[in-house]
Amino acid sequence: MLGETYRSEGQPSSEQKRNVLMRPFEQTDLPHATSLAQNNIRKSFAALFPKEVMKAYLAANNQDELKHAVNDEGTETNVLMSPEGKLLGFALIRFNPRPRRNAYGELDLRRLHIDETAQGQGLGRRLFEWMHERAKSPEINSEYVTSHASGSSRLFFEREGWEGKTMLNDMSKKGTSAIVFVAHKLVRQKEVNLFNPPTHIVYAGGNSAKSEYLSELIRDLNISLPIIRVPARENEQTQDVVEAATSKALSASGIIARGKVNPLVIANDIRADLMTTRIDNEGKLVYSLMNKGKPKTHDELLENFRILAYTARITEKPAPYIIRTATVLHSLTEPDNDSYSERDVSVWLSQDILEKLSTESGIVEYISAVSEKFGADVLSMSGGLCLPYFLEIGAVGGMNGHDFRTLPKRELVIKDALQIAISGIDKKIVRERFGLIQV
Repeated sequence: MLGETYRSEGQPSSEQKRNVLMRPFEQTDLPHATSLAQNNIRKSFAALFPKEVMKAYLAANNQDELKHAVNDEGTETNVLMSPEGKLLGFALIRFNPRPRRNAYGELDLRRLHIDETAQGQGLGRRLFEWMHERAKSPEINSEYVTSHASGSSRLFFEREGWEGKTMLNDMSKKGTSAIVFVAHKLVRQKEVNLFNPPTHIVYAGGNSAKSEYLSELIRDLNISLPIIRVPARENEQTQDVVEAATSKALSASGIIARGKVNPLVIANDIRADLMTTRIDNEGKLVYSLMNKGKPKTHDELLENFRILAYTARITEKPAPYIIRTATVLHSLTEPDNDSYSERDVSVWLSQDILEKLSTESGIVEYISAVSEKFGADVLSMSGGLCLPYFLEIGAVGGMNGHDFRTLPKRELVIKDALQIAISGIDKKIVRERFGLIQV
């Protein structure tokens, strides 16, 4: 588990770069590295993670486990040392020496920790740069670097250009599981496909708020193309947000007139995952993520919040409500060049608000407040509309795995989270599709 606590890292001075030594890990570093990792875990996880998860991560980063990880086949570990000989940080990477099986996962960042006193000096970035160089080396030659990052380090990874999504990490050997940020980053230039220029843009869906957001985005990008809104149906059977968005795009494309036109179809879908708990046969807490799709009735919405309230009650921590969104760009003339992205925001809700929303009066108040703010029924639109309401009433205990009270660059994080949750349309792939940013 990675334990780099996110801070705003400025460019380190040339003096700092000269004085901090990077070298390969030595066995004498083991006690210091273990202490550093465990201190970071205690600091980063205490606010949001249940005690069972804390204990599991501490056990996974004890001296014996770290020794085994450092000596595992295909593993490389570098440490950063102060001029006085203090271990300031370390990173452990592992590559697969066998032939590539997929684009992701050939070079994986298994651990990255920076001492609390040295954070904000660019040391985490220096370890990232070392990893990128190893990924591009002739013996590894990987397109991507990957990692299962801790929730508290997600913001740090995103600031360094990593992308990913929130998932449940199985820790069956430790008797539990935990939510992590499964991340990847492209480390070499991606081939840019050439497209036939579209004649217009089709928004697949009936959500007027998203359609207006897309119109604003197209104007901001100076793209002079008309936007047409076409009703679209999604496959209600699928629980996967990307598949749901894709089915909308295909549904819309099926009713577009063929001929001397080349429409680019943009579709979007939003789903929510709930963290649930149960007691297994050995009396241990077991966690799982439950994709409930969109609640279609008052009772389904009530049941969702009752599940989260139970989770908060039994773990004695805020419970995560994960809003997932997918954007699909579909070309009728070049379907092989279709692109999609999946993003999410995890909102950790306090037990107090969840207990309130588990009641009939609480649900009525919630539905009424969202309707007044957006003029929309939460049962007919995306669950992302809950986020501004939760922020307004002070119900958010954490966001993207980070304690809300100490959330760095809070306003920027909230702005991005609201864009994901409410509009759901990923600006980046729209920009890429029109060649407006380097990829």
